Amino acid sequence: MQINKIAVIGAGIMGHGIAHTYAQYGFNVVLVDTNDEILKQARNESINEIDMLTEEGLVTDEVDIVLSRMQFTTDLKNSVSDVDYVEEAVSEDLDLKKDIYKKLDKFCPSHTILASNTSFLPIRDLAAATRRSDKVIGAHWVNPPHIIPLVELVPTSDTSDETIQTTVELHKSCNKAPAVLARDAHGFMPRLLAVLLNEAIACLEEGLASAEEIDKMVSNSFGFRLPTLGPLRGLDYWNLELFKAATDHLVVEYNDERYRSPKLVETMVEQGKLSMKVGEGFYNYKDVDILQLRLERDRKYCKQLKVLRDAGAI
Repeated sequence: MQINKIAVIGAGIMGHGIAHTYAQYGFNVVLVDTNDEILKQARNESINEIDMLTEEGLVTDEVDIVLSRMQFTTDLKNSVSDVDYVEEAVSEDLDLKKDIYKKLDKFCPSHTILASNTSFLPIRDLAAATRRSDKVIGAHWVNPPHIIPLVELVPTSDTSDETIQTTVELHKSCNKAPAVLARDAHGFMPRLLAVLLNEAIACLEEGLASAEEIDKMVSNSFGFRLPTLGPLRGLDYWNLELFKAATDHLVVEYNDERYRSPKLVETMVEQGKLSMKVGEGFYNYKDVDILQLRLERDRKYCKQLKVLRDAGAI
């Protein structure tokens, strides 16, 4: 399925950034909200953000060209009558979203895909408000959406393969990094983030270190590594047996079961799937040049290090 025109519903922080990102990559976009003042602010903020992206060399078209592909309106019914894809980005209110989905199902062409930017509400509940559950999918962007690459895609059991593939290709064409969940789940990406944030706050609460020192420890260690490897590949560069030993120690030290590793870790350790060094961890490395992989990783680290030093961040 080809996407030509897109509607974004909700012109707040996420909505306007999503809208002008689509416009930057050549799509005709209509940004819809119930308030003219919000739309005016969204247009002004889009101009500032596009100008900044242009200065950083991330946008090639002038701001006027990008804006020429955008419409700003309060007319939901007529604005979505000819769109191929809708990104809903209103506030996290399930009843509000369901009401919007009922209207979109009525006003949009039958082929239109309906996507939601929700970070934790169940997509299946939104799909149930329509007669096109095969064309409903979660498409969760990360703030600021015009910069952060990830778009978390959350299909339901009814979402068609065509809908998933079309949504993946749409976001790839905008230089995004779409990641598809295997099933509809509550807040997958925020779930990962919640563990880190809660633990950081707990360390501050317990007086282990100041807020500044905690941020420094995270951003200059595993926070530095995560952009290159991600958490699971990062463990493959380490050793799963050592990781399990460390988490087992935390369980005993703090008398707290929340530190215990998932059952999968114990199973992998028993099977000898410990790291890239032994040929298998979360990934398979049996036919891979391990030394070359490490050198490529280190080159990426060096580029990050140069950027941070040049910016005076460290």
